[in-house]
Amino acid sequence: MGNRRKVDRIFSADFETTVYDGQTSTEVWAAATVELGSEDVQIFHSIGDLFSYYESLNEHVTAYFHNLKFDGSFWIDYLLKNGYCLDGAPIGMNAYEYSKKDTEMVEGTFKAIITEMGQWFMITIKMRNGFILDLRDSLK
Repeated sequence: MGNRRKVDRIFSADFETTVYDGQTSTEVWAAATVELGSEDVQIFHSIGDLFSYYESLNEHVTAYFHNLKFDGSFWIDYLLKNGYCLDGAPIGMNAYEYSKKDTEMVEGTFKAIITEMGQWFMITIKMRNGFILDLRDSLK
């Protein structure tokens, strides 16, 4: 079945970020997610709480964000600050040729598909519980 794996749960998600006069940095102050086909909206007060929720499901999760270029930058910042490492293509190999299976990734790592033109498509995270969290752009 190639690089594909069974996706157990699919969610839609969104962040609310700070906006105020004199602002020098932006942070996530609220996050919400809902599993497709349900009306069970979960609301959290931080990106860390949302991540912990997805991790607690103990299943592979795909979460769609409408603007991953914006929301994904907060995810990458969170991952790096919490001990996750980039699982990149080996030196000398084009990222498009790098096709390591998600399930073969090392726990506590992530990889991203971001084009040279700055289009964000996906961030794949191998959570420390062994499950995969795929963050995808719903617009693409």
